[in-house]
Amino acid sequence: MFFFNQFISFIFYKMGYLLITPKTYSFGGFYQTLIYGLKFCELKKKKNLLVIGLINLHEKNFFKIYNFNLVLKIFYKYSIIEKFFCILLSVILNFNLLILLILRKLRLWIFFQNFFKYAVCDYFGYANRHNHFEKHDDKDLFLKKINFKIKDIIGQKIDFSNLYSYGYDKNKFVTFCIKDSNYDKLKSISTSYASDVYKCKKSLDFLIGKNFKVFKVGDPTMRKFNYLNKNYFNFCDDKKNQFYLNNSYANCNFYFGSSASHGIIPELFNKKKIIINQVDHVALTLSTELNNFLLFKKVYSSKTNNLIKIEELFKKDLMSFENLSIAEKNNEIKLVENSEDEILESLIEFYEYNFKGNKIDTSLNKKYFELRREYLIKNNKFINIEFFDKTLCTISNKYLINNL
Repeated sequence: MFFFNQFISFIFYKMGYLLITPKTYSFGGFYQTLIYGLKFCELKKKKNLLVIGLINLHEKNFFKIYNFNLVLKIFYKYSIIEKFFCILLSVILNFNLLILLILRKLRLWIFFQNFFKYAVCDYFGYANRHNHFEKHDDKDLFLKKINFKIKDIIGQKIDFSNLYSYGYDKNKFVTFCIKDSNYDKLKSISTSYASDVYKCKKSLDFLIGKNFKVFKVGDPTMRKFNYLNKNYFNFCDDKKNQFYLNNSYANCNFYFGSSASHGIIPELFNKKKIIINQVDHVALTLSTELNNFLLFKKVYSSKTNNLIKIEELFKKDLMSFENLSIAEKNNEIKLVENSEDEILESLIEFYEYNFKGNKIDTSLNKKYFELRREYLIKNNKFINIEFFDKTLCTISNKYLINNL
């Protein structure tokens, strides 16, 4: 089935389609796969054709599927023949996923992993299964054949906001989302990105004072936020929260909030963003524009209680979210959230740059990216530096002054 997967993927590619199997079992993985796949389609002038898995092999509830609303929005745009092939390939995929589920329940997967990798397929086309951040990212024969290189597509612009055209005033509308520690009840994978929503109150006052409406999106697990204003709307607890999330991102003027998965969604809809409590210095939320602003958490040594500045952080190879999370769990470091005033100052800096045309001193930003490049290469000899050279953003100036 592995070779069947490769053969079918190549046939459709020759017909003008890139098959994309989004990670419907992962909220963030879904968006990342979709973004990379659609960027490649844009670059190569190919049409996309989604193949949808409806069985989740990664969680206890194997029918828990993320972002089905967005899948349907894309599906409805297909022609009749495209819908037919989408359904046909999805049926084949889910038949294979069902086999894998049964094998895992019977615990046979453990003994025959290598055999089943080739006998059963769990994706078609592009599925974001390999580490694009390193040079040898072409282990998949199909991707190697079509010359899929992440360094070539990262700067490609895509805009799927037309999927959610509902007549909002796009010039006065901000999408707001804060990932908090409550998410740990579901998954602890990215709790280092957690923020306190109440530290954003001054910033929301500022936005509403500038005549923006604010749409808070997310899910019911997020901390309740008692903020009352006629221009503030909370869609987290709504049964259609997934729809409102994508609808808000697609129609907003920019995104304001925490990072992790929610910080990469603006890339799908070509929206500006200001990210707070960022921790990862590697992917930088896939941003390729200087009009996107990032504010990092401060990092302190647990042993000395001293601030670990950027170069020392990079020397210790604490650049990635993964390494920082491990160090935090091992009680080697403490991550300190941005204060209410720090968030407001960064938001004002973002607003004046993007909406008032105010210029800012970029010398420290350039120094940051030079250091980042130097230590990305030093810390990983296999690093795909051409990819990282294309990731750009503006780091909060005050943060750089205190941390460089």
